[in-house]
Amino acid sequence: MTQDKTKTGLARPYGIAAATSIVLWWLIVLLDGVPDAWDADVYFPIVYPSQIVMCAVLAWIFHHRAWSYGFVLCYAQLVPMLIPPDDLDLLPLATILLTLLAIPMVIVGALTGWIRRRFFLTVT
Repeated sequence: MTQDKTKTGLARPYGIAAATSIVLWWLIVLLDGVPDAWDADVYFPIVYPSQIVMCAVLAWIFHHRAWSYGFVLCYAQLVPMLIPPDDLDLLPLATILLTLLAIPMVIVGALTGWIRRRFFLTVT
């Protein structure tokens, strides 16, 4: 009996999504000198759309539970925010903002995974 790799290998896309998100966050903070990445001028016009594209790529390659990659991409940004626990007063607001930012990624991931399963996978 063979296992379906798309259902058992979920650690790989989640790890890729989390690592990508955390590295992007730290790169922006280090290169731009801002306390939070979304304070930088490049976050919303460049980084956020690139995360949406990353979500679509992950959903295309690992199409099982593709909707969840958007949540991982967004919520992984909490990790670098919590590393220097200086100001946690805005953590609830940050969580709400990350949830709102995750919604387009969840939609893109779900649609990409559905398109991949519906039109590009053959049943054997």
